[in-house]
Amino acid sequence: MLDRTTLQRASTTTPFSITSDHKPDIITVYGTNNISQVYQFESAGRASVRVAIYGDMGASGGSNTLKRVTDRAINADIQFVYHLGDQSYADDGDVHTYSKIWNSFFNQLKPISSIIPYMTTVGNNDFGCFKCAANELPYARNYTEFRTRFQMPQNSPQPNMFYSWDQGPVHWVSISTESNFPGSPDGGLNSQVEWLHSDLSKANLLENRAVRPWVIVTGHKPFYTSSAEQCKPSGPFGSTKTLQDVFEPIFKQYSVNLFLAGHIHVYERNWPAYMNLAPSKSYIRATDTITIISGAAGSPEGLNPYNTFLPHLPDWTAFRFIGANDTDINNLDREGYGILTVHNSHLLKWEYFRAKDETIVDSITIVR
Repeated sequence: MLDRTTLQRASTTTPFSITSDHKPDIITVYGTNNISQVYQFESAGRASVRVAIYGDMGASGGSNTLKRVTDRAINADIQFVYHLGDQSYADDGDVHTYSKIWNSFFNQLKPISSIIPYMTTVGNNDFGCFKCAANELPYARNYTEFRTRFQMPQNSPQPNMFYSWDQGPVHWVSISTESNFPGSPDGGLNSQVEWLHSDLSKANLLENRAVRPWVIVTGHKPFYTSSAEQCKPSGPFGSTKTLQDVFEPIFKQYSVNLFLAGHIHVYERNWPAYMNLAPSKSYIRATDTITIISGAAGSPEGLNPYNTFLPHLPDWTAFRFIGANDTDINNLDREGYGILTVHNSHLLKWEYFRAKDETIVDSITIVR
């Protein structure tokens, strides 16, 4: 039995999450006020893995995505959810609405997070309230709400901001693309880089890779995309290049299989790539990391319009779902989410669904 009490202040449900290897633990989730309910669910301790993947949803967007994923959770079709940053978009609020937006976000998650784990990765819009003066809402800074409202595995120098955990054949790592690396947007020392080297070096030991051959990293911002705001045809630039310089050599050194990201409000699938090149164009026994962007859950800020992307696919981009001459940022035809199924130590399947009608937009199989 594994019991945990959450550190939640203001919502009716808190998606505290942890998973184990093979035997499911019973997770008990409490609120901190008298009207909150107590929920129990089994962690996803199975030999195979099936998870819903998306980023950038918000408290006032993503109704189609939320409905589809809720249905899957209720029907036991998925074991947990991974939200790839930019949770509530409360940063668009003010001193009067900031906490209310966070509360609304958690309340809409209740049908999911009361029965399965809801895992999270920090995003830039989780920082705080940009319209609030420091003396108005002192807790609306420095990712305080994100770090307080969620409780992820506590095994790093900055709990919740970055962490790792094991499940069946997968070693999961959640990184912060916002802090704790050289040149990061919000500063910090090298604590994440040092921790990541230590974590992945252990995961990559032969005896550990024999048990968990898949190493999957989640983070908010990708460094390979066809967004013209992040990349040129020759490669990333600006802060995206900084991310690449810090994390890509580490991914290569420790043979990270898959990097799942959001931030770009679109769906993109990339070839295995390294140093801006993707020579193999194959998902069979890839020697470089594969990047998938699932950032179109339905952000209240809208989807990225067609004209913000490179007109021709760069070498690393295999597929993108951006419409055709589409400048409508609220086009629900492109809102969607991914389902990742790790069948065993050799076979992984990725599917991307359009949330409006559950059409499969894209599907690949990765073999190691």
